[in-house]
Amino acid sequence: MNLLDQLAEAKIREAQSEGQFDDLPGAGEPLALDCNDMVEPSLRVAYRILKNSGFVPPEVAARQQIEHIELLLQNISDPARRKPLIAQLLHKLSRLPDRNLRADSRADYYHRLLDRLSGVDT
Repeated sequence: MNLLDQLAEAKIREAQSEGQFDDLPGAGEPLALDCNDMVEPSLRVAYRILKNSGFVPPEVAARQQIEHIELLLQNISDPARRKPLIAQLLHKLSRLPDRNLRADSRADYYHRLLDRLSGVDT
């Protein structure tokens, strides 16, 4: 997280602790996740059809698979059964667009992740 992100997070936490978000309109109500206001009107019907047919973008599907593998890993202690899941997880992670990691830190990240999931302390 860069310095600007850290400052923003600190300001948000400060405002939360002071109760500045307590009386916002819609507080306590569910979010309108079906809102398509940001989608071009000519594409809204197509997006709705895709959504209703169960289509999700490839990145979303990959993230869902990653979450599933992580859940499996939490419940498996046998190293022999964990190893193929860890390899599968690393493969899925390597195929995601890398928006948060610099290219030079990617290899280090995956090695640390592998060590952590394998139960090796670093």
